[in-house]
Amino acid sequence: MNPRKPKVIIFAAMLVALWLAAGILTLEAQQFPAREAALNPQGQAYELFLDGQGELWISDYFAGEIWRVNPTTKAYTVYENLAGASSGRLDGAGKLWWVDFDGNALGRLTPGQSTATTWSLPTDANLLGLAIDNQGRIWTADVYGPDLYSFDPAGEELCSYPIPLDSGADYLLEQKGAIWLGDTILGRILKFDPATNTFKTWDLAEWSYPQGLALDEAGRLWWADIGLKVLSNIDTSNNSITSYTPPASKISPRMIAYADSRLWYTDDDGKVGALDPDRAQGSTIMITPASSSVTPECSSLSPNSPLSVTTRSGSVTWEGQNYPVDYDGAGWLILQLPQGALPWGIAAANGDVWFTDQGDGGERAQQLGWLPEGFNSYIPITFGK
Repeated sequence: MNPRKPKVIIFAAMLVALWLAAGILTLEAQQFPAREAALNPQGQAYELFLDGQGELWISDYFAGEIWRVNPTTKAYTVYENLAGASSGRLDGAGKLWWVDFDGNALGRLTPGQSTATTWSLPTDANLLGLAIDNQGRIWTADVYGPDLYSFDPAGEELCSYPIPLDSGADYLLEQKGAIWLGDTILGRILKFDPATNTFKTWDLAEWSYPQGLALDEAGRLWWADIGLKVLSNIDTSNNSITSYTPPASKISPRMIAYADSRLWYTDDDGKVGALDPDRAQGSTIMITPASSSVTPECSSLSPNSPLSVTTRSGSVTWEGQNYPVDYDGAGWLILQLPQGALPWGIAAANGDVWFTDQGDGGERAQQLGWLPEGFNSYIPITFGK
């Protein structure tokens, strides 16, 4: 009998036990801690705006309402009777503006008051995105074209600017007075300068469909391209466009938010993910932009009859949730949401990420998702470190 054999068996058993334990720990580590709170199960939430006070403003198109949620105190107020509200955000005076997708109108309300003011555009436009510049002008665009609009509340003046080639845009973004647009019809990125009434246009690859827009700390514009299934940015200093394709499964990015050197996105495939541009591999091309000047058409708008606004209030209930990590590496983090999830709007700041989830109208009802600050202390998310 070999006296060493039992020790070898015991040692091997210990190794197996350690491997099993390591495997279990690895599996546990692949669960990303999150929180969820129920929204209106009869609605369809789109945009998510984070204001300077840390409150979330959620536009629910189907329900015709906008939610104001304080994620920390859990308090919420819902502003009702806002038909067609697809995008809402605060101006510098704390007034809430929104666009009515169905009624081609702009709306404004002061939180705490029972009536709102609306202005109908003279054309039959479908408005989805909204931006506010540093002069307090409201900007929006017709989804199906062909105009970009600005509205000056002080003088109640509406100006329309024909988009080159009669195209349209879903969303738009303000940057130091200029307006960025993602052309979802012809697959372009446009930048409009109101001071010169000039459009600068970058043509993208065939099948491009730029939708969600965001700016990084260097001033580069990012967009989610649901057509090409990539995340891209443009550096106007040299007209370079860099695109990032995930190394794992394909994505269908919809909306994006940039914070803490990472680009977070919602995905049509029921996922939420993040890109670390410093670690991910991108592909860069150079595109020479075209420029064209336009002549605006301006006119005065009269407000409609005051709109009655009702409210309801309460407290959201945060429920703990764990999202499986679909991929973590090479500068990418991809999280799988529960079955039936359909995330859309997203916001991020100071380590926190929030997103709206429209759900499938069945077992998965509408949710507000939250990836809390400090999540990296829970699991070894690497982004390819």
